Amino acid sequence: AALVAAAVAVPAIGIAGAPTAGAQAADFGPCGNVHDNVDLWKDVKYATPAHKDGAIDVVFPGGDKSRGYAVRQGHKPAQLTDLLVIPTARETGIECDNLLEAGAPHYFKDAFEQASILPPGNQGQAPDWALGINSADNRGQDQLHIHVTLLDPTARA
Repeated sequence: AALVAAAVAVPAIGIAGAPTAGAQAADFGPCGNVHDNVDLWKDVKYATPAHKDGAIDVVFPGGDKSRGYAVRQGHKPAQLTDLLVIPTARETGIECDNLLEAGAPHYFKDAFEQASILPPGNQGQAPDWALGINSADNRGQDQLHIHVTLLDPTARA
């Protein structure tokens, strides 16, 4: 399901363009009710780069919270082997139409860039890792989040 969703997301990433230099981009609108009581949404909706609210990092590209994301640890107890990249805007999932709009955030690119904080692999080499998302039918949280996780060596083999 994650591979299919990633294939669907690639056109969304390719369609979205950067705002014209010097132009102020309009706030990116939410997909879902900002008053929803979803745990992953509650975890990030008040997070800022200055007040991370338990996140490893919070990034607002160009200072714009509507295009921002938080990086949190996915495992409990916390391990730095599974990260979640969660939009700070209300996004129920990859099926949100607003992710196809020009100027939409590049959440998969953002998640790809966060893989660099995973621990090194064998003998100090870069680790094997994967990005994944949950389909609408296979998730317990209706807030878009991208898993950035170390790939189990047996899965790679």
